Amino acid sequence: MRAVDKRTKRTKNKIAVSYIEMLRIKPYLSVTDKDVYTAAGVHKTTFYHHFTNLNAVEDFIEETVLTVFEKMLSNVSLDDFLEGRKSFLSLVKSTIQPNKEFYSKVLFLNQNVSFIDRINKAIEAKLKEEFKKHTDIDGEQIDVIFAYAVGGRIAVYRKWILGCFAISENAISSVLEKMSSFGIESFIY
Repeated sequence: MRAVDKRTKRTKNKIAVSYIEMLRIKPYLSVTDKDVYTAAGVHKTTFYHHFTNLNAVEDFIEETVLTVFEKMLSNVSLDDFLEGRKSFLSLVKSTIQPNKEFYSKVLFLNQNVSFIDRINKAIEAKLKEEFKKHTDIDGEQIDVIFAYAVGGRIAVYRKWILGCFAISENAISSVLEKMSSFGIESFIY
C-alpha cells in the first residue's frame, strides 16, 4: 500500500478540522459539504477528490481518533484499565485534554454508537489478549467479563470527558478500584 503524501494528509486534516468547526456553530444535520469545503478554503473538486460526502469525512476523523486510542492503549496494562488506576486516567486525560473540544465533538458525535462500539472493541481486543495469559476461563465467559468491564468503564470515561474532567482522577480511580475489588455491593450500607 502506498504511503499518503504530506499534501494529501494536510488537505484531509484541514477538511476534517473544518467539519468539526462547523459543528461548533451549526446543528449536526444543518452542516453541508459546501459549508465544510468553504471553511477549509479548498475547492469543491478538491473536497470531492478526497471525500465522497460528509459521512466519509466522519469516517476519516473516526479512523484518526481510533489510531490515537490504539496507540494510547499500547501503553496500558490490563490492571491499570480494569481497576481504573490513576495512571490510566492520567493517560486518557493527557491524550484528550489538549484537544478536548475536538474529542468531545468527535467521540460522541451525534451519539455515534458504532464509533463508541469500535473503541470498545479495540480496548477489548488489546486487554483480552493479556487477560488470556493469566486465566483458563473459556472464550464466552471472557466475552461477558469484558463486555461488562469495558462497557461500564467507557460509560464512566465518556461522562468524565463530556464533563470536561470536572470529577477528579482520584475520585474516579477510587470508585473504580473499589468496584473492581469488591463489586457494587461495597457501596451498599
